[in-house]
Amino acid sequence: MGPISEIEIANNYEKILSVDKLTSKEMAKLTKGYAYAYQTLGFLCFKYKKSYKDILDKFDQHLWEYVYEKLWAEMSAIDRKIVNVIANDINKVEKIRVELGMNSNTFTVFRKRLIKKGIIYCPQYGYLEFILPRFKEFVLDMYC
Repeated sequence: MGPISEIEIANNYEKILSVDKLTSKEMAKLTKGYAYAYQTLGFLCFKYKKSYKDILDKFDQHLWEYVYEKLWAEMSAIDRKIVNVIANDINKVEKIRVELGMNSNTFTVFRKRLIKKGIIYCPQYGYLEFILPRFKEFVLDMYC
């Protein structure tokens, strides 16, 4: 199952939470189409009757506790090093490999595994990005 359309998410936020179009688009973009993030962000905004910017800490807490900590626990030490490099704004595959001292064949094994787990994706040839919303912030927090 792929990501939910950000347009669909924005339309639902606008209708259900009575937020303006710009805010609903910002909220949808924050979720990256990830179903759990979409549901959680909407629920928290509805429950606390606050702007999404005011509940980001609660949103992060939900993602961290219920999804990302489990993913992190299942990652190998090398997987963690790779996502840490990406979190530090190095997303070109060649630069990631150099940073980690890996050859292309070795790196490909880990890249494929992280893609299969739904953690990263290849938005264009030779580049990697996180598919999960605010996963960068989670990784940076784990390495601080």
